[in-house]
Amino acid sequence: HMMSPRNFSLPQLQSIHTAEARLLAEALKPDTTFNRIEIAANMLRALCESGHRGDAANAAQCQQLLYILSLSDDVATA
Repeated sequence: HMMSPRNFSLPQLQSIHTAEARLLAEALKPDTTFNRIEIAANMLRALCESGHRGDAANAAQCQQLLYILSLSDDVATA
């Protein structure tokens, strides 16, 4: 009996080799600091705002990171 695939944010973020993904991964770790969470949130906001103003690369990364953050099996980060 094979286990059903599960979607967890942290391993997916760790497989993306960008500074933005690394910041989010650090913010999701159990021992993170409020400062790391704030830095990651500010980065994500700026990325998404830039994307909405027309930067296609930032828009794509914003969508990818938001999708990963919303993965349903990841109770700890939901």
